[in-house]
Amino acid sequence: MSKPCSASGVSRLDNGCLTDCRVVDFAEVRGEVQVLCVSGGFGDCGSKWMPAVEWKGAMKAEGEDVECLDNLSREVIDRMEQSLIEIAVESWRLSRLFSRVVCRLDAGESDRYVSQLRYFEKRVEEALSVSRIRLVNIEGESYRPGTPALALNLGEFGPDDELRIDVMLEPIVMGPSGLRKEGTVVLRKVSI
Repeated sequence: MSKPCSASGVSRLDNGCLTDCRVVDFAEVRGEVQVLCVSGGFGDCGSKWMPAVEWKGAMKAEGEDVECLDNLSREVIDRMEQSLIEIAVESWRLSRLFSRVVCRLDAGESDRYVSQLRYFEKRVEEALSVSRIRLVNIEGESYRPGTPALALNLGEFGPDDELRIDVMLEPIVMGPSGLRKEGTVVLRKVSI
């Protein structure tokens, strides 16, 4: 993704330094979009993070076109949410792998690791809940058309076969606005 814009202009930063400032980066800090301004100006001002709203106001006052920052907040949030989802899915996969490894240990030795795994999973779940993101595991449930999961082996079955989700390879990711990422599953035919 490219930087939000290359607009620059004269601005008085809150340290009182008059500077010719250009945006070189952006980030969200405590719910507020910040821009990194690099000085080319008077005095030894260097670079400074400042609220995007403050920077946009100063640049508009100087007649600069800063429409390129209007959608900045949404872009930053979307990028951060996508990164969080990727980390959460990889954490889920690592937890599943670790669980299989722990099952091979002696009973006395595995108890400690099982507790650590539960603690890790709880912490991941708590961290995701702050962003209102949930990982959903539908392993063992019926599979129907419309299930939000890619079935890797769906072609192995007939249209009238009753199917169950045998293995979840990746969880379904739900967010505040609904489905954020489909899961990945392997199916099996229900024996009658």
